[in-house]
Amino acid sequence: METGYLWKYIQYTGNVNTWTIVKQFKCGTFGTRFLRNLVLLQHDRIHTGEKPCKCDTCDAQFSQSGNLKNHVCIHTVHKPYKCDSCGAQFSQSGNLKNHVHIHTREKPFKCDTCGAQFSQSGNLKTHVRIHTGRNHINVISVVHNSHKVVV
Repeated sequence: METGYLWKYIQYTGNVNTWTIVKQFKCGTFGTRFLRNLVLLQHDRIHTGEKPCKCDTCDAQFSQSGNLKNHVCIHTVHKPYKCDSCGAQFSQSGNLKNHVHIHTREKPFKCDTCGAQFSQSGNLKTHVRIHTGRNHINVISVVHNSHKVVV
């Protein structure tokens, strides 16, 4: 099999044979393995904070081009998702969903340190700096349908 991936032949009992792709590129921090080196390099940006993808319209920067592509939509006129409460319009449905928390007073983002709750994840990230003194956090808790989910 010639595909550019490293293949490993595995033989199972019962005369059933199969091939599997070996994830040969390993993250030095988490140990997570990836099929392609490019994906590992993109993953490593989590650890380095590198954000090479820059928006031409504003100062926003992103670690992956797909995130930049999604961001650029906020600068376009096409915003098909409209808030029924205030008329605010959004280019992505997820942004509308997050916005609606303002009107419903739902606060699904909870600080694990002091219990403060927020309607927007960005507000929680800003708040957590009070406790950590860091510029960002990697893990936040989200309360969803009475279940705590780590994001």
